[in-house]
Amino acid sequence: MNKGLNKVIVGFGILSMLSFPTLAGDFGNEKPKPLIIIDGKIEKVDLKTINPASIVSMNVLKGENATSKYGKKAKNGAIEIITK
Repeated sequence: MNKGLNKVIVGFGILSMLSFPTLAGDFGNEKPKPLIIIDGKIEKVDLKTINPASIVSMNVLKGENATSKYGKKAKNGAIEIITK
C-alpha cells in the first residue's frame, strides 16, 4: 500500500494502486468530480495525470468540510494535494 495514503475514507475502498488510487463507492449513474487543489491552487486536471511519486501529501475533504472551505464549487468534495 502506498505510504502516502495514511487516511481512511469512510464509504470508499481503494481498488488499484498501480498508478493512482482508484476509489470505489456508490456514485449512482454519475461519477462525482471533486475539486482538485494542487499546492494551494485550484486546478482542472485528471487525477490520472498526476505523478504519484511527486505527491508529498493528499487530503480528502467531503461534505460540509469541503463546501465550508471552497464553497459550492466543492459540492462533490475536494482533494488537496501537496507536491514536491
